[in-house]
Amino acid sequence: MARLGFKLDIKWVDKVRDINSLVPQLKKMGDFDLILMDWNLGEKENDGAVVAKRLRSGFHTEIVFYSSASPSDLRRAIFEQDIDGVYCTRRDSLTAEAMAVINNTIKKVLDLNHMRGLVMSAVSDFDFQIDESIRLRYEQLDAGEKEALVDSIRQRIIKVCNSNVEQIQKLSEIHGIEEIIEHRSFSSALKCQVLNSILSTKEDDRTVADLLAVLGRYDSEIIKPRNALAHARPIEKDGKITFKGRDIEFNDEEFRKIRLNLIAHEETLSDIRSVIAAGGLN
Repeated sequence: MARLGFKLDIKWVDKVRDINSLVPQLKKMGDFDLILMDWNLGEKENDGAVVAKRLRSGFHTEIVFYSSASPSDLRRAIFEQDIDGVYCTRRDSLTAEAMAVINNTIKKVLDLNHMRGLVMSAVSDFDFQIDESIRLRYEQLDAGEKEALVDSIRQRIIKVCNSNVEQIQKLSEIHGIEEIIEHRSFSSALKCQVLNSILSTKEDDRTVADLLAVLGRYDSEIIKPRNALAHARPIEKDGKITFKGRDIEFNDEEFRKIRLNLIAHEETLSDIRSVIAAGGLN
């Protein structure tokens, strides 16, 4: 798992003393991506199939059911308990079967957009840790050293700003559309503003007017949440993980709204491109 770039967190359940409290007990531990279940638990009342059925009532996570018995015997035990989403394998094939399920899960969830989100989240966490380290070190310094540190940071910021000024001065030398579009200062917000201005000359057209109405919400529905998420940090609230930004808390409902807005704006931008490509602005 480490070679795949994941941190493995294992929760062991050696004995099931009370099957009715098992699911609540596990839910307190958090979410699970995979459950490995032995058929023979050394208990007469609760074999692995019985426990797997109870787990399925609380988790829709993939379950790998294993034993030294044949997979056909395992499938029969699972079938008798009427459970779905269970992989059956012999004990000596457990590692290979588990890794096959893990790799399949990774392929389903880690597309490009999810990776972007992971990187954005990780960098935000890293920024927080770096900020805290700088603050802690600052408090350990004497008055002169504190002033020197602040001045050092100030000079670094000025250096970056001067570099940006140089980039701005070079903008007058750019005349081609490709070069200006690819310029690092042409931000997502500016791109939307330019597209809006391109369409506004045809705002009397009903189709264009409808597209402009949606595009007018691009900054509030896409750009601002994107920026807020870039600096949001995970916090636990009421037993659930939410993300806290400067002005907003991202919970399941907020993420639902964002997904709906993403779909709406994806369709709108596709329609705008089609209208322009078809000569609809001529």
